[in-house]
Amino acid sequence: MDSPEPARVLLIIATLGQRPAFLAQTIDSIRAQSVPVDVVIVGPTGSSILQEISATQKIPLLPDPGSLPEAINLGATQIQNHHEFVNWLNDDDLLEPDTLHKVMKTLDENPKATVAFGQCRYIDAKGKELWVSKAGKLAPLILPWGPDLVPQPGMLVRTSAWKQ
Repeated sequence: MDSPEPARVLLIIATLGQRPAFLAQTIDSIRAQSVPVDVVIVGPTGSSILQEISATQKIPLLPDPGSLPEAINLGATQIQNHHEFVNWLNDDDLLEPDTLHKVMKTLDENPKATVAFGQCRYIDAKGKELWVSKAGKLAPLILPWGPDLVPQPGMLVRTSAWKQ
């Protein structure tokens, strides 16, 4: 979302550049958020498709360092002082409308919290919706015993905690 106010959120999109239609959907779901968001793509810089998406969308493209953790960490080098929150998405993750606003509000209201999560939509290899993760307040209660219900694409981490 374009705004004169600096983005409090930096989102890193890690991609191999092999699913440009999914990547476009991911970017659209970010741009549709009701808060300003800075985005960086980490992927093969030799990909003409990624170069075109980067130029068209005005999103920096950083070179794929070879693994997902390295891609996320490389993207995080783009954190600026105005970025209070950071997270990463893959090229098949879609944010639910207004989820970043809700997660930011939760973190603003709970200054001791380092991470909060919202909803996200999961799709299959054909782009068909599988489900929307709405784990909500149950996730932290269930997390110690079983499945990780925290929807990583819909979460935000305080950059201060990330840097630590």
